[in-house]
Amino acid sequence: MNPPGGTANQEFGDNNDVELLIGVSHGDVYFNASKAPTSAELLDLGKRNLSSGIVDRARSRIDEAIEGGLRGGEVCFYFVLALLSGRSLEQLSEHERQRLKGAESDLLHNGSPGPIDLAAHLVLDLVDLDAGGRDDVDALFDRLDEIGEQWRRPIVRHLEFVVDGRAKDALWKRSVKQAQADQKNQGRVDRAWKFFHPNPLEPVKAPVREFRPHVLAAGGLVASSLMTMAFLIQLVTGVLSVLWFVVALIAAGTCVFLICDRSAHRRVSVRASVLRPPLETPPIHLAGPLGMYCKRYAKEELLDVKGVMDATKPLRDAVAWELSLTYPENGRMHTGPIRWLIRYRARQIIAIARSGNPAGLGPELAAVPMTALGIAVGGVVAVATGLTLLGGALSADAWSAVQVLPLIALFGYLTVRLGLRIVGNEREAHYLRQRSQEQYRLDFEKFQEWRDRLCDRPEEDEMAEWLSADRVLLIDRALTHYKLEPRQVLSHAILESPDKGNQAHSRARVSSGPWRHQHYSLTMFLLSGDGIRQVMTKLEFATGRLSNDARENFRYDTICSFRVETTPGNGRILKLRRMDGNSDEYAIVAEDETPGIADDVAEISAEAAGLHQTIHLLEGIAAEGRTWLTAG
Repeated sequence: MNPPGGTANQEFGDNNDVELLIGVSHGDVYFNASKAPTSAELLDLGKRNLSSGIVDRARSRIDEAIEGGLRGGEVCFYFVLALLSGRSLEQLSEHERQRLKGAESDLLHNGSPGPIDLAAHLVLDLVDLDAGGRDDVDALFDRLDEIGEQWRRPIVRHLEFVVDGRAKDALWKRSVKQAQADQKNQGRVDRAWKFFHPNPLEPVKAPVREFRPHVLAAGGLVASSLMTMAFLIQLVTGVLSVLWFVVALIAAGTCVFLICDRSAHRRVSVRASVLRPPLETPPIHLAGPLGMYCKRYAKEELLDVKGVMDATKPLRDAVAWELSLTYPENGRMHTGPIRWLIRYRARQIIAIARSGNPAGLGPELAAVPMTALGIAVGGVVAVATGLTLLGGALSADAWSAVQVLPLIALFGYLTVRLGLRIVGNEREAHYLRQRSQEQYRLDFEKFQEWRDRLCDRPEEDEMAEWLSADRVLLIDRALTHYKLEPRQVLSHAILESPDKGNQAHSRARVSSGPWRHQHYSLTMFLLSGDGIRQVMTKLEFATGRLSNDARENFRYDTICSFRVETTPGNGRILKLRRMDGNSDEYAIVAEDETPGIADDVAEISAEAAGLHQTIHLLEGIAAEGRTWLTAG
């Protein structure tokens, strides 16, 4: 399985074609709680928010749990992590400092401590505001290495730049080591792309219009048949001629039926669709992707792409109309759930182009066996018995036989003509139903195959963990490039923006969760004693590949103002202006054309993308320069 790939002009495989622009929303119950959540539910919700990088909301939820009377090692542990995640101690307000100092006495129970209590005590010791130069670093990190991984991992992830001096260096080394282990664990390369695909919609059998013969045609067939029978009976002259009469009727009827069946089978076999498509241009939201896939698969098959596209256009248009009429609710911007079906139809069309067999479009139709032989035998028997019957009638009463012959020919012609039309239409409807059923069977097999491929789609917390590892490795790359020790970094912030320059841009989220993007533009601000380092890079999420670094250094007094704008569709743009007149724009949350998307989604997406942390950083810099970091 190939992961989705990288450049703007790249052709993509089945595993990374996704719904563009609007994105995919999974129905996972991840951030939802009951209407009146208990304190325990609020804590659990805060933990989920913290795991997804929605730190402000995590703090609010955990504060609500504490106000509801929840106490103990777990709430203390996550309270400290949420309070300090992505921040330095210098960024705490005086109120937050007092709460941190009183956390042990306010939140921890007395008595025999369990594993979570030990983890809470460790966290409080790591961020102790009164520790000074701290001479117990080795002992602290021995304790960190001894606690369970479920507690060590969040400590390393959220407190990466909180402690000072040797402790900061030691914790950062563990953070980098953990990020290197986490970045591609749990099958990221094979699974991450699946998060951006919607749940496939179960196939629907294409509706075939039932054949109902016109009343006049049906009445004409009955009347002409009766008249033909009445005049034919006049040719019967004996017991033997009755036998010839019955055999002639059966042979003629069988011959007409088989001719209708053969003709209907041929017509249905070469039809591009079981439906009759309109004459106008098919809907672009289906014709466009169908053409894109046909072009891609033609390249894969090493066919003449232009020739294939020209030759298959009528087929593509018919299939696009069939899909449009079969799935009317999957209109523009909502084709994601049936993209698997569009790809499959494109595969079928290219198979026809490769084989050169226009009758291969639909599934194999089971026709009446030995139709050609049956027509030949039926015709010969009908003619032979008819001539025998006529010969006997001429021998018995030539004048009477000659009189009824024109009437027999007239009504017989009408009977055959109407019979061919009505029976032919009925047999065509029969084969269309058969083809629709067989196509549905093939579609369902493909649907099950695609659904099985998506069954191990990653959860939101896995996506957040991978992204957190990418951020840590990005910071470590910058530290290495600038030859900085972790202790020299005063603070940092990373903005995550969708990479609009990549055609493979797509996004997805769980219910009430932040948008996750297949391609990111990351902008990092590193604050050190001598200025601000800005690093911009591209991230291909499915593989964790960071590329195209661009770096810039500037002084603290360079930034003069910034603002966040909300665009139509609940987009979020951060605009940063500098003293030299230059300005930067960062589209943090893409505009959303989906009606009914709550403002909440854009807000938590902006928070998870690091906007709030960056704003806090820029506010201090724009107002006070470097001094705000040490003001506390």
